[in-house]
Amino acid sequence: QEALQRLLILPNAFTNALLPKIVGLTGAPLWEQYQRNLKRVTWGMLAVCASAAVLAYPVFQIWISPDFAQEAWPIVVILSVGIWLNSMATIPYTFLHGTGSTKITALIHIAELGVYFVVLYGLVKWMGLPGAALAWTLRVAMDLVLLKHVVKKEFEVKVH
Repeated sequence: QEALQRLLILPNAFTNALLPKIVGLTGAPLWEQYQRNLKRVTWGMLAVCASAAVLAYPVFQIWISPDFAQEAWPIVVILSVGIWLNSMATIPYTFLHGTGSTKITALIHIAELGVYFVVLYGLVKWMGLPGAALAWTLRVAMDLVLLKHVVKKEFEVKVH
């Protein structure tokens, strides 16, 4: 889990470099930057996360044991999907912060907290560790959907 979380260094470094470029943008230039950079992170991190998921089983088999690989691999796959979703969420998060809408992201994260704890409790009780991984992945999926919805509502440029 820790190694997979470290993969988020890539989109975070990218968005940190992107932030000064988007500050002050409005209208079509802002929307174009958003769409272009969301695609970059989506496809780049898909390759990284898919590679992590594919390589985890053989690496765990050699490094630790075949039994561990069999138990850990489903969790790695679930978390890899979550890391990919979370990496995509860095783009709308950065665009909201870059345009001064920090309160929105804070409110979204606070709203997610209660739902996450209920889902986490239920899924851990039902599935154990894979349930914990799934609960986190569902939370970051909800985060991505909500952040993208807010960005679309705030920044999308209608071209007709």
